[in-house]
Amino acid sequence: MPEGERYLAIQATSVGMYPDCDAAVIEDPTFYKRVHTGYDLIFNPPKTRFMELVEAQGGEAYNGAKMLLYQGIIAFELWTGCQVEPWLADKVYERMQKAKKTEDGK
Repeated sequence: MPEGERYLAIQATSVGMYPDCDAAVIEDPTFYKRVHTGYDLIFNPPKTRFMELVEAQGGEAYNGAKMLLYQGIIAFELWTGCQVEPWLADKVYERMQKAKKTEDGK
């Protein structure tokens, strides 16, 4: 890797998923210094150890909640033939976020 370049890192394992939330595949902070954006496919917990490590080194981190939502939307559309409008998907995502905060107290 060229010195100074930063990369997208995608965490696509079950490591860090509830209830074993305190683990990350890679713990070495020097790895995370090279990450500008980290995407963890896990949606529970909302912030994984991987995401915390990315953010601690100045990167942006995202979880898999939107992926989960859009998998459901696509399945609904395929099965029913009904189109889900983007504004409605956004509203559902907002409610998912509020429900998760209420459930885990964060």
